[in-house]
Amino acid sequence: MAPIAGYGFAWIGHAAVERNRPATFSHPTWSFISDYRMLGLWLSRGLRVELKKHDLS
Repeated sequence: MAPIAGYGFAWIGHAAVERNRPATFSHPTWSFISDYRMLGLWLSRGLRVELKKHDLS
């Protein structure tokens, strides 16, 4: 139930706030892989380094 709720809020945010279509709809496999990669980076404390590397901090 948690993934459905999490993605549901994200999709509503895309539609209502950002006025765009989430990548999950057009590239579901890459979206799923990217979510878990980001979770892994966060858990290993590597997310901040990765964001700085791409100038997204």
